[in-house]
Formats: sequence, C-alpha cells, structure tokens
Amino acid sequence: MIQKCCCCISLRIGVLIIALFNLLASIASIAYLCIERENILASRGSTYVNLDAVYYVCIAISCIGALTSLFGFIGTIIQKRGLINIFKIVYWLMAILALIVTAATYIFLIVRRGDIVDGCDYYIENETGEYPLPDGIDSREACEKAMVGVLVGGGVGIVVGNIISIYFACVVTAYASRLKQRVQHHPLRDLEDFPQTSYKTSVY
Repeated sequence: MIQKCCCCISLRIGVLIIALFNLLASIASIAYLCIERENILASRGSTYVNLDAVYYVCIAISCIGALTSLFGFIGTIIQKRGLINIFKIVYWLMAILALIVTAATYIFLIVRRGDIVDGCDYYIENETGEYPLPDGIDSREACEKAMVGVLVGGGVGIVVGNIISIYFACVVTAYASRLKQRVQHHPLRDLEDFPQTSYKTSVY
C-alpha cells in the first residue's frame, strides 16, 4: 500500500492538496463553460458530435467534481471517513471516465484523420486572409503537420495525464484505508502529521 504521496508528502497532506486542486479546477471549468457558452455552442453544425449534449454533460461532471472535491477537502481536514470514501469512489469513477473518454477521442482522431485534415484544408483555403501561411507551405501540408502534432502531443498528454490521475486515485484510496484501520477503537490521528511516543505507537 502507498505510504507517501509522491514519495515525500504524507497521505493526509497529499489528499488535501489533491482535493483542493480538483475543487479549483472544477470551479474554473464551470466558470469557463458558463462564460463561453455561446461561443462553444456556435459550432454546432461544423462538428461530428452533439455539442449541446456534450456541453451539459461537461457542466454536470464539473459540478459533481466540485461537490465531491469539497467533501474530500473537508473530510481530510476533520478526518471524516465517510466523506473521504465518497471522494474516493467519485474520484475513481472520474479517473476511469477520463481514461475511456481520452482513449476514445484519440482513436476517433486517428480513424477520422483524413476527414479532419480535409476540413482543415477547406477552412484555411476559405479563410486565407485570417490565417496566412508561411511561404512554401500549402494549406494541406500545414494541416497534415498540425494533425501530426496533435496526435503526438495528445498521445503523450493522454498517457501522462491518465497515469497521474490513477496514481492520485490510489493515494486517496490508501488514505481512506488508513482511516478505516484507525477508526476502530482510537481517535483518528495521522502519525506522520502528529508523532506519538514509541509506547503509544506500539499499542496502536
């Protein structure tokens, strides 16, 4: 079982940071989606997906993430096992959902690569004044290079991001397990944050 977060931070502090980061990220996501709603939904007719459905699903996921992250943040401070368990379950669901969605998106980009490049080429050719190209590079070549960059950079980002997400989920699980072990007959205490005497440690 994991004993430290990132090999140097106590589990309690690590979960506190994870919960706070996710809370801020969820709030920022909600704010962005609300502010940019019209701009996001303005591209309904030029995408392969139902933007309205995607938009409201993203809003719902962000709200759930913000609420459960708040549970995790408060639960870590007061060491409440019930709140931490809720945070753990939802965090794992979010991590698995992110893995599935990012993998599906990457596969979609590979499968529809030709169509995406064609659409990019057509768009640039009709918007040459707004998107000037460097000398010696035509729109098709520019779109191909951009697509390669998206696939390479996106692939690296997906792998690294999902590894970090799953690792953080494991950290939250480890902390929840630690609280469960200590809740039986003794007050909850994090030995790394509140050192005890050798006698008390042996009794625990």
